[in-house]
Amino acid sequence: MRRGLQISLLVCCFIAANARDLAGQIPNGQDSSEDTELAVSPLIGTSSAPHRNLLQEGTAAATTDKWGWQRDIINNVKKDNRVVVCGANYGFRSWIQQWVVSLRRTGVTEIVIIALDRQVFDWAIEHIGKEHVVHFDLIDDDAVAGEAHRWRSKHYAKVVSQRAHILTPIIEMGVDVLYADTDITWMKSPWDHIPSGCQYYVQQEKSEVIGDYNCSGFLFIRAGTQTLNFMKIWEEKIVIRSQKPGFFTDQEEMNFLLQEIFRGKRGKQAEWKDFKACVLPPEKFPTGVQYYYSKEKVKPKKGKKVERSSDCQVGKECLGYDYKPLAKPAPKWKKNPPVIVHHNYIKGNAEKVARAKKAGLWLHLRVDEFQ
Repeated sequence: MRRGLQISLLVCCFIAANARDLAGQIPNGQDSSEDTELAVSPLIGTSSAPHRNLLQEGTAAATTDKWGWQRDIINNVKKDNRVVVCGANYGFRSWIQQWVVSLRRTGVTEIVIIALDRQVFDWAIEHIGKEHVVHFDLIDDDAVAGEAHRWRSKHYAKVVSQRAHILTPIIEMGVDVLYADTDITWMKSPWDHIPSGCQYYVQQEKSEVIGDYNCSGFLFIRAGTQTLNFMKIWEEKIVIRSQKPGFFTDQEEMNFLLQEIFRGKRGKQAEWKDFKACVLPPEKFPTGVQYYYSKEKVKPKKGKKVERSSDCQVGKECLGYDYKPLAKPAPKWKKNPPVIVHHNYIKGNAEKVARAKKAGLWLHLRVDEFQ
């Protein structure tokens, strides 16, 4: 398998949200974005649209003519040389609806939807518009395409661990990209709130430390030589890891790379001297653990040390705390609404939808907003 793996000119986000252990509150720490009611049989082999695969040997090189139509869509949609992108298979079209409409309500229209199977491609063309949709068959496995998969399943890993491979081409185009999972509700235009000063922004989970298990489900990447190099190395790490046994996600490999740059062997290399990666402020860009959970200090038993209660490996902020689900989001969010809410940190898609509805974040769509 070649390192670069042939890449097409587009960008995508995956709806399977990355969930993490919450001190026993979520069994096995799994966030499942499954939607069994919407999942349908895949149509592999019937698509007339161009397609390619990532974790597969012998992928044929994509020609400029073959992928030019995707480049045209991105160039026609972008504003101020930036786009907001997401992607999904057919099983997550209900989340695509919420994602698109809530983002449009903030005034953002530079939207690109990446269809990962033929069903959702046809559906998105009809309901969103062909000027915002590209087709990108990542998987040639009938068991993977067209359905939603549980966190830590082998099919989940096959889908979600391809972000770097998909994001790299848009950075090569010189276009800035805001990448977001589809289980996100937009409440304000992100362009008014993304800080300046860093080339690479990631969403904070429990730690404020860059590279300490930051979330790859919400990223802002400014196109440039260093970010392009970062994406290619991240992709290379994913490819190498994919050839080894055991479950993994692209998020783990992204954080390993960030650790190497800011606290490890790559930090002394000249190419990373001026590279700046930052964690987005959680009060504006909260994950599910910040929006739906309380953070409580853990009182150790007499004579015992406080155990780590999260995934954090470096950040002192995470040590000695426990996270408990709230009956409803804290009042502070109503007083000062965030830019987004990332609905991760819950097991099961039905439960995720129910929680969003209970919090008043599941939108009632008008006919004029969605066909």
